[in-house]
Amino acid sequence: MRKTFLFLFILSLTCTVKATVINIYVYNTEFSINMPGGQVVQAVITQGDSIRWLWVQGGHTTTAVVGSPEQWNQPINSNNTTYTRQFNNVGVFWYYCIPHGSDNGDGTASGMSGTITVLAVGSGACCLPNGVCMTTTEGGCNTENGFFHGPGTLCDTTSCEVSMELIAIKDNILYESATGSLSNALGVHLYTGNNNSGKRRAVVAFSLPSIPNSAEIQNVQLKLYCNSSTGTTIPVTAQKLLQDWGEGTSQANGNEGSGANATAGDATWLHEFYNTSFWNTTGGDFSTTVSATTNISAPGIFYIWSSPQLKSDVENWINTPATNFGWIMRGDEVTTSNTKRFSSRQTNTASNFPRLVIDYILPPTGACCFANGSCQTLTGTQCAMQGGDYQGDGISCVEAACSIQLTPYLDPLPIPGVALPQSGTAGGAAHYRIEMTEQFQQLHSQLPPTRVWGYNGSYPGPLIEAFRDSLITVQW
Repeated sequence: MRKTFLFLFILSLTCTVKATVINIYVYNTEFSINMPGGQVVQAVITQGDSIRWLWVQGGHTTTAVVGSPEQWNQPINSNNTTYTRQFNNVGVFWYYCIPHGSDNGDGTASGMSGTITVLAVGSGACCLPNGVCMTTTEGGCNTENGFFHGPGTLCDTTSCEVSMELIAIKDNILYESATGSLSNALGVHLYTGNNNSGKRRAVVAFSLPSIPNSAEIQNVQLKLYCNSSTGTTIPVTAQKLLQDWGEGTSQANGNEGSGANATAGDATWLHEFYNTSFWNTTGGDFSTTVSATTNISAPGIFYIWSSPQLKSDVENWINTPATNFGWIMRGDEVTTSNTKRFSSRQTNTASNFPRLVIDYILPPTGACCFANGSCQTLTGTQCAMQGGDYQGDGISCVEAACSIQLTPYLDPLPIPGVALPQSGTAGGAAHYRIEMTEQFQQLHSQLPPTRVWGYNGSYPGPLIEAFRDSLITVQW
C-alpha cells in the first residue's frame, strides 16, 4: 500500500508541470506584457513556453523579422483578437507590426516592435569574477566560478558585484631634508612620523586600468602592513596627492630610517622627481582634505583606511586617470617617539605588499532619453548625472522611442488664413473649391518640418467665413 501511494503522489506532481503562457497586450503602437498605462516591458520566457498576443485596440500584426529561427505573421485586430505561439528555440526574437513598424534587415525591428527572449530551461544570469554577466545554467555558472542569480534572471537587469585587490605600482619615503637629497625608492619599508632626524612621510600609488567607467564603486580599502610601531597608538592619515612623483633606484641601509642618496627620478622632500622637478610645497603637494584616518598601535597586522572620501578619490581617478597620483601617509610629526613603519612593495614577503581593495558593481544599462529626443544606453546613475530620463533596465533605445521635450507656450497659436471663394463673396453666398494637399510644415519651433495633410496648402485651415441665411457650397 505504501509503494502505491508514493507512485500516485509522484505521478500527481509530474502532471502539474506544464509550459507557461505569457500575455502580450497589443495597443496603440506598443507590444507589452503590461496593460496600457503600465511600463512597456518585453517578454522573457523559458524554452517550451508560449506567447499569447491579445488585441486591445487598433489594427496590427505580429510579424517575425526575416531570417529569425522562429517565423510567424498573424493579424491582431478586432476580428482576430488573439494569437498564441510556442517557442522552442533559445535566443532573442524580434518582431514588429507591419502597418506601424518595420524590419531593419539586420535581425532587429523598429517602430512598433518588440522582442521575445527565450531562455534555456534552468538558465539565468551568471556573474563571473570579472563582473561580466553571461546567461547559462547553474552548472555552467559554477564551472566558470561565477555566481548564479537563479533560473529566469536576465543579465539586462542584474548587477554583478566585483571585488578587486590591487598591488601598489610605486611607493617611496619623503625624508625631511633642507637639500632634498634623501629618498628610498627600492627600500623594503615605508615610514610615517618623526624619528629624531626629521619628519617622514610615505607616498603610495595604484594603477586603476581594469575598472570600467560604468562601474559603481561600493567600497574602497587602503591596506598597509605595519612591521614596526614605537610609542603609543596614534592616527595616520591618507591624503590625496596633487602632483605626480617618482620612484628612482635609491635604497637605504639598515632599518632605512635615515634614507639614502636620492637618484634621478626619485621623490624627495623638495622634489617630485629628483633633481629637476620640485613640489610647490616642501614635503609634497597634497589635498588639505583628509581622505581617511586609521589609528596605528601594535605591529604585525594589516591596517585599513576606508571612508566615503577615499571612495570619492578612486571614483575621480577612474573618471580622470591623469589625476591619479596616489596618497601621502602622515603620522605624528611633532613628537619623536611615535614612528610607524610599514612594508613597501619591495618587501620580501609578497603577502605584505601595500594593497588597494575596490568593491564595485557593473549595474544594468537601459535607454536614457534626453530633452532633444536623443537616446544613449547608460546606467541609471549615469543617466541621472547627465540630466536624462532613464527608461528602465534592459530597455533599448529602439524600444524607448525618445521624444523631444518641447517648451510649452513658446509659439503663438496658429491662426489659418481665410479661404477665397471661386465665386460669390467671403462671408456671404459663395462657392468654394478646396483641395486636400500634402506638405511639410513646422508644427513647433523646436521641431523639424513634418509631413502633414491639409487643405489648399495649409494646416490647419483655411477658414470659411459664413453667416446665417447665406448659401455656402464646397467642392472638396
